[in-house]
Amino acid sequence: TTRPTHVELPTYPFQRTRYWLEGTGSTDAGALGLDSEEHPLLGALVELPGSGGVLATSRLSQKTHPWLAPDGASVPVPGSVLVELAVRAGDHVGAGAIEELTLEAPMVLPERGSMQIRVQVGASDDSGNARTHERRPVSIHSRTHESDDWVRHAIGRLTAAPEFAGDFTVRPPQSAEAVDVTGLADGLRKVWRHGDEVYAEVALEGEAAEAADAFGMHPTLLETVLSAAAFGALGPVREDGKVLVPHTWRRVALYASGAGQLRVRITPQGENAIAVAAADSAGSPVLSIRELSFRAVDTAEFGAGQDPARDALFRVEWQPIAVPDTFTGDDWPVLDLTDSGDEDIRTLTGRVLARVQEHLATDPDDTRLVVLTRDAVHSPAQAAVWGLLRTAQNEHPDRIILVDTDTDTDTDTDPQTRNLLHAALATGEPQLALHDGRITIPRLARTTIPTGDSPLDPNGTVLITGGTGTLGALTAHHLITHHHITH
Repeated sequence: TTRPTHVELPTYPFQRTRYWLEGTGSTDAGALGLDSEEHPLLGALVELPGSGGVLATSRLSQKTHPWLAPDGASVPVPGSVLVELAVRAGDHVGAGAIEELTLEAPMVLPERGSMQIRVQVGASDDSGNARTHERRPVSIHSRTHESDDWVRHAIGRLTAAPEFAGDFTVRPPQSAEAVDVTGLADGLRKVWRHGDEVYAEVALEGEAAEAADAFGMHPTLLETVLSAAAFGALGPVREDGKVLVPHTWRRVALYASGAGQLRVRITPQGENAIAVAAADSAGSPVLSIRELSFRAVDTAEFGAGQDPARDALFRVEWQPIAVPDTFTGDDWPVLDLTDSGDEDIRTLTGRVLARVQEHLATDPDDTRLVVLTRDAVHSPAQAAVWGLLRTAQNEHPDRIILVDTDTDTDTDTDPQTRNLLHAALATGEPQLALHDGRITIPRLARTTIPTGDSPLDPNGTVLITGGTGTLGALTAHHLITHHHITH
């Protein structure tokens, strides 16, 4: 054969067909069926079908949010961050004000890696009216990149922001005493003390000031506001090794967003609780907190977020509550049982059941039946009424209100008792106690699991109820072997 002296090219164009698989996915939130959330603390949001609620998601780390941990150590995320998350998520469903938000466990930003955040706003409970607006439950969870378990950090209720009403006198009176703030928290410009009240001027600085417009209220600015409370409105911690941290936020309303500087007035609301009014430099309202209660915690608790035993045991704790200024339920019927302490339990509960059934069948849906008891903690008959009506409240939400008092004073003839009752009913809470002139409500609080010595007396007697089967035997075995119970 002979080698050709030239190469002939095809008379048609080269075929440039690609055989690589084309990408069909996308990391864009919209392509994944989510709504992109333009917020520094939230990445995306999705509506929950059927409920009208939303689920907001995010991922936080010290690399993406260095301002949350300026020292680079594993630190608890400020409570003001959780407030901002709840308000922002609630804005999407017209419930951008906090009726109540209880911080249950510290959210600790890990030193390495990231943390997933979920903020869920549920369906309206349809209990709102012109006074309170509708309410929606809210919860905030997180988990680290190393864990499969979600930790709940906050739970509460959201509502629509109320029309501005209240005293926003945030400039200190002439008789206020100026406080030297040299060398204290960044952004704390001026502080005055006037009795137990504190007045202050605060401002964001540096990168935080540039980012203020992206937030409802930048958490750093709110934390600076709260730091001013230590000058008088918030008492010192009386226990060594503990610090005061925000616990329950009530009636938090934001009237303007993106503030970079504020004038504030902080007023004490009983022991370890404050109220906050904040306005801009022109005096226009920006933020109102009806009540923020603090609790003293050991710093070791900051690392308890991933403790699997942290949700093992709870107890009911009666906590004080701030009350609204107005009440519109003056025509609600009252079933007064304060003089029925000696009545037979069956007779009393039968009478109460008949009255409640009559109320549910005949009274309008927006009318609550107020049931007054006296000293239900120590009276078996009155306690039986509470047990019966708690079940009825679950079956018929927002139709029955339980109020326990420590007096049998007639509300019709005693104006002080009547005013206290009206203030209690104005809170919208379904269960309340009026003791020693204070209004308290029941809330779940964690009970520390004891270590070391047994909390049970080995010489005492333990009663096991409902333990006729295997579970009862296992319980008895545990009491004998671990707690040395012999009776």
